[in-house]
Amino acid sequence: MVQAHAQATRAANRLRLAEDGLRNAVIAADLNLQGLSQTKRIGETIILVIRPQEVVAAITALDQAYRDYYAAVGDVNRGQFRLYRALGHPAAGALSGYCP
Repeated sequence: MVQAHAQATRAANRLRLAEDGLRNAVIAADLNLQGLSQTKRIGETIILVIRPQEVVAAITALDQAYRDYYAAVGDVNRGQFRLYRALGHPAAGALSGYCP
């Protein structure tokens, strides 16, 4: 039971970190996409403020943040189920009310 509780606690901590990472990745991707349309003039040349490579990198980081978040959600669910089982509840009891 102690091991199942520790796993559930660690998974919950990873989920909080993943939520923060996802929130930051969404903000970074949004700002980079907005910045892609901004330009500045240097002499007779107009250049982009944000380069397309930076936007692609931000979107790639957003993709990884979503993957990390959903993996953490799965870990939390498994940890909660292990804890439920460690407390002496049968696995079939966890599904009662969900199966037709």
